[in-house]
Amino acid sequence: MNPTVNILLSTYNGEKFLRQQLDSLLAQTYPNILIHIRDDGSSDKTIEILEAYTNAHSNIRLTKGENLGAAKSFFQLLLNANSQCAYFAYSDQDDVWKPDKIERAIAMHEQEDQTQPLLYFSEFEIVDTSLNRIASSTPYRYYDFKTALLQNVPFGCTQVWNKAAQQLLSRHVPSFFYMHDWWNFLVISGIGKVLYDPSETLYYRVHGENVFGQTTSLMSRFRNRIRLLQKRDMPVLSAWRQAVEFERLFVSYLSPEHQAVLSNFTRSKENFMRRLRYALFGEARRASRLDNVIFKAMVMFNYY
Repeated sequence: MNPTVNILLSTYNGEKFLRQQLDSLLAQTYPNILIHIRDDGSSDKTIEILEAYTNAHSNIRLTKGENLGAAKSFFQLLLNANSQCAYFAYSDQDDVWKPDKIERAIAMHEQEDQTQPLLYFSEFEIVDTSLNRIASSTPYRYYDFKTALLQNVPFGCTQVWNKAAQQLLSRHVPSFFYMHDWWNFLVISGIGKVLYDPSETLYYRVHGENVFGQTTSLMSRFRNRIRLLQKRDMPVLSAWRQAVEFERLFVSYLSPEHQAVLSNFTRSKENFMRRLRYALFGEARRASRLDNVIFKAMVMFNYY
């Protein structure tokens, strides 16, 4: 028997693209999947679509909930995931998965020691609303714990994690996290192992309503950073607070090396000299050189 994969899908007013995504999940070449959907208070025809699919397919479960926002809705799915499953995956409502997405992920997982927490992620194709190719996702140079402190590299729609990771994530519930997929990356990169697949395993649809989208040009990325900084909503502005919560919950699980990396970061705000030292020698890093320069300036001015 192939181990069961529990796909966790949060929906919200997704009637436009939802059927295509559900069809792609059901068309996976991997034979044993359970799809658990939590609707986050939709007001369009999303529930009608989901009920039709639930009635037609015995491996789909539907929970109707109040509106919590994407991050908390996905985390509710994680906390209520099927504990009998061996693997777990996040799914967005507006993408389309390639048929072998799950099969590839499980093949990589099964080459590893399953007693340790494992997180798989892949690249993806960026497409328009009609699934016409726009670009490839941008491969990052780093996807380790030092990067996870400041930046989420693995998009949630590409993540697949094992039971050891699921048990760890669901056992310690954070009082604060920025996004569900970033929290996964932070926890598992700190305690376990991250598996990177350079293959493009899904079509990531860009339509202007994505919660967090992959931008496709340098100017777009620059404008997006400025907008988020002005709103104080740039993810890096929550990195320190999230790291403090991670330290509270998981410091005892970390190696001495990772404990030191984490402590240096969480203590960096204590006074100006610590910030200066961290700006010059701090280990936490973002994946691009430009972003690293910006972050060091933010540390100097205590804007993080």
